[in-house]
Amino acid sequence: MARVALVTGGSRGIGAAISKALKDAGYSVAASYAGNDAAAAAFTAETGIKTYKWNVGSYEDSAAGIAQVEADLGPIDVVVANAGITMTGSVGTVTQTSRDELYYYSVEGSSISSKSSYLECWDKVQGES
Repeated sequence: MARVALVTGGSRGIGAAISKALKDAGYSVAASYAGNDAAAAAFTAETGIKTYKWNVGSYEDSAAGIAQVEADLGPIDVVVANAGITMTGSVGTVTQTSRDELYYYSVEGSSISSKSSYLECWDKVQGES
């Protein structure tokens, strides 16, 4: 059985390239995305890589998404925390809401995805003891 890799933000840009490279290396790949359903569907049609929609800035969404990936593909062996957003504007024009979104997607999302996957693995290891 192939090892399973999860790439957050894995259906576009750098994430898409990472997803494709992992597939070419023999992994079963899951690519998460936040909101562009058409781009995710086109990516899946082009590559055969399954896509999963969730908010990486939400622990609950990430835990549910990771559980779905594991139900579909098996235990996750590799997490590439690639998801992130950018913003444009000067410090004086960017709103606090925009800064919060930047933080939750780009910083917190990496931590949450890693933590959710780690806890799943930890529970399995503890159950085997």
